[in-house]
Amino acid sequence: MKKTLLYIILLLYPISLFCQSSDEIIFRAMELEAKRATDSLQMAGLSKPFFVSYSVTDKELIEIKAVLGAIVYSNQSPRFRNISVKPLIGDYKTTNIISFNADMVSSRASAENDEGQLRRDLWLATDAAYKEAAATYRQKTASGKSNKNINDFLPAKPFVRTTVQYDTLRFDKEGWEKRAKELSAIFLNYPEIVNSSVTYKSSNTYYYHYNTEGTKFVSPAGLSLLTITASIKDKDGQTHKDKIEFVAVSDKYLPDLARCVSAIESMILSLKEMASATDITEYYSGPVMFEDQAVLKLFMENLVMKNGIIAKRDNINLNSGASRITKVDKSLVSRMGKKLVDQKITIKDASNYSHFQGMPVPGFIDIDAEGVARKDEIALIEKGLLKRMISGRMPADSGMTSTGSLRFNLLDKRASVNMLPTLLHITTEKGKSSAQLKKELLKSAASEGLEYAYIIRRYPELRDDISPKIYRVDVKTGRETPVKSATILTIMNTTVLKRIKTISAKEQIQVRVYENYPITVSLPSVIIIDDIELNQLNYNKENKQLISNPLQRN
Repeated sequence: MKKTLLYIILLLYPISLFCQSSDEIIFRAMELEAKRATDSLQMAGLSKPFFVSYSVTDKELIEIKAVLGAIVYSNQSPRFRNISVKPLIGDYKTTNIISFNADMVSSRASAENDEGQLRRDLWLATDAAYKEAAATYRQKTASGKSNKNINDFLPAKPFVRTTVQYDTLRFDKEGWEKRAKELSAIFLNYPEIVNSSVTYKSSNTYYYHYNTEGTKFVSPAGLSLLTITASIKDKDGQTHKDKIEFVAVSDKYLPDLARCVSAIESMILSLKEMASATDITEYYSGPVMFEDQAVLKLFMENLVMKNGIIAKRDNINLNSGASRITKVDKSLVSRMGKKLVDQKITIKDASNYSHFQGMPVPGFIDIDAEGVARKDEIALIEKGLLKRMISGRMPADSGMTSTGSLRFNLLDKRASVNMLPTLLHITTEKGKSSAQLKKELLKSAASEGLEYAYIIRRYPELRDDISPKIYRVDVKTGRETPVKSATILTIMNTTVLKRIKTISAKEQIQVRVYENYPITVSLPSVIIIDDIELNQLNYNKENKQLISNPLQRN
């Protein structure tokens, strides 16, 4: 009887293993290795880690690029896996943390859902991470560079979610190759366009997290991105570039073929207009009206991309045996409660919204990469006054708490994270119509004795090479004339945002991908700012094509 029972158990054992879901295998492997680390991982003269977190990121990627009706790149990556380990030595007050994310060690791992193999990968990564943490902790404590007034790391309440509903994106490689070829072939009809491309990217990401505070969760996310670029040369040899970017949680929410064709044709007309524009010939100082993408540039660069409302701790540099603190731009931390932008402006971090105005928000997460849950929107700026900053579990100043904003990247093979909102809502209480704003622009310019004013509809953002779209507006007639080779001389910092003269009631929604992180921004479509300086940008006028485009018709 005992032999029979043993035989049945042996038969059922592999079945029970087979029936385990991939999620169960991943969580169990992380939990077992985290326990082993906190129970046994120790070096002479140091304590065991008081905190260990693991992240397992499973990802699938597809990328297709077409030029002039031909596929130049097409690749669908099989599912791959990255693991990240964060062991902390000491306590929440003083740990081995020296800079944003420097304490996290990442590596590739086997994509197979084999518990033994995954535990081995985690064990090797944990061993390496602990040794690195130990060396850092010794140097840091010996240097005395710890901030005694601020915790190095903030505790968080446990959050548990081991299952979640998610419709995995089904990559249509053949279908997107066909569409990319169709869209890129449009440029064959416009030989004056010297460079063009259509690029499609999409991803499925499953982010698993476990830490010894009791948090464990899975957070799936999809992203689809369609980017169309084109450039043209004018008669002087100056290149003008433009870009269209459609961002969505899946292909379902990308525009259809007809809308893409219309967008490309509009972009080509705009490029032709800029190529035939006249040079700005003299220095200008006066009111400027910013519209569309140019408004986004002003807010994103000053309040997000240069840290701005994102608070990060100063880095401690322990290299070469000499410790020193590398300052992170935290100028806004000291301005809490003070005026940061014009009093007509209110900005909220609405990253807790999964949908906005009927559309799903790309990159939405209800719990961040550190296990901090998001429930409410956060007022960052109220009527021009800085009220709160986006922050993580490594606070930049006393009294700061995590806003649950640490995000995992969705579009490349790295296991990187960054602190960014998914949705910003910028509003005003005293907005006017676009027609009223243009009248005010011309009136303001006339009052300064100017014959014309300027409208900027597009201007390069950080790490972007699109060309400006700038128009000179006749004060008497309101007629707009495109100009080229113009550059803004005014330093475009937060001080400029204090000088907003008038703002539109109409809002626009812009979705951008910044270094693999999608951000949705709802903001006014038009603003007028006084005392903006413009002048001519020097460029090489000899950079002409020596012979004509082979596609050019004679």
